[in-house]
Amino acid sequence: MQDVTQIELTILGKEKELTIVDEPGDAVTVSKPIDTVVYVGHNAFVYETWRALGMADRLVGTTDRFVKPGGYRYSEKYYPELLTMRSVGTLQEPDFEEIVDIAPDLLYTDEVQYDVKSMAANKIPGLPVICMDIDPAHFTENTRITGYIFDRRDEADEYIDWRNGWQDTIEDRTEGLSDGERPLVLMSYYTPGSNEFSVRSGDSPFHPMIVGAGGKNIGEDLSGYVEVDVEWIVDRNPEIIVFSVANTYCGYDFDDPSELAALYDDFMSRSDFAGVSAVVNNNVYFINYAHLCVGGASGTITEAYMGKWFQPDLFTDLDAQVMHQEFLEFQGIDFDLSEHGVFVYPE
Repeated sequence: MQDVTQIELTILGKEKELTIVDEPGDAVTVSKPIDTVVYVGHNAFVYETWRALGMADRLVGTTDRFVKPGGYRYSEKYYPELLTMRSVGTLQEPDFEEIVDIAPDLLYTDEVQYDVKSMAANKIPGLPVICMDIDPAHFTENTRITGYIFDRRDEADEYIDWRNGWQDTIEDRTEGLSDGERPLVLMSYYTPGSNEFSVRSGDSPFHPMIVGAGGKNIGEDLSGYVEVDVEWIVDRNPEIIVFSVANTYCGYDFDDPSELAALYDDFMSRSDFAGVSAVVNNNVYFINYAHLCVGGASGTITEAYMGKWFQPDLFTDLDAQVMHQEFLEFQGIDFDLSEHGVFVYPE
């Protein structure tokens, strides 16, 4: 009967406690409501979801990657509120004295690798710690759980419907493509002068984007983080190349594409890639990494752009910039993409 009562209270949104199973498989019980949270994180997945759900004001401390001047990889125009946020150290070495002083209702982390949960259990016994990412592969489930944790269920459902609606629009059109209709795609990261390239492997979060957009991933049979040389790429002769690039070349802080254009020209002028199909046919594209490639919902914007590049005949009516503008409305950012910002090249 206690279980029945708890279920009824949860359905009504009036539960005093909520227990969830987080990413490492631990059952974590939190007291409701959660008014303050410290985020020990490293990517945009989590915070962009919180902001879209209208609960960003609950964040009272986060790691240096977001707040330290010159030490973050996210634009001031995109995350202005985080620049004045209280810092709690780094992902690798959280400042637990600072967290104790803040006294949040919840400590939230998105990274299993550094085992923040164990560190917190030793330093602050009794503080509930949730470890859960909201990456593209787990977006729907973990956004819905987030809605339950923070009493933002309706907002979570609206955000999920928006993102999944766009993803379905893209993938419904590419689902029936044969291997022969899918161009061979290399997705990597470009550094001028480098002769080594990190290939997005078959178990990377980028593989489903490439396939969903109508491509065939050149690294689909690889696993983990894989570095290859120029000869490896030339031998496989990709038909399309997509390079993700840092905010030092593009993003919300840029209105002039010259920095990204120079990077593009640097690659296209390389003699070692001159005979590769993607270069010969001008099918090389650059896209912003931090703001478009690594978000739970914003990552779908990358899939929309790739759909335009991989299967232009299927997506003549798709405007990735319209999708991006709608995303910014969820984020509460007043930013006109028709006037400002550089995110892809060629434009």
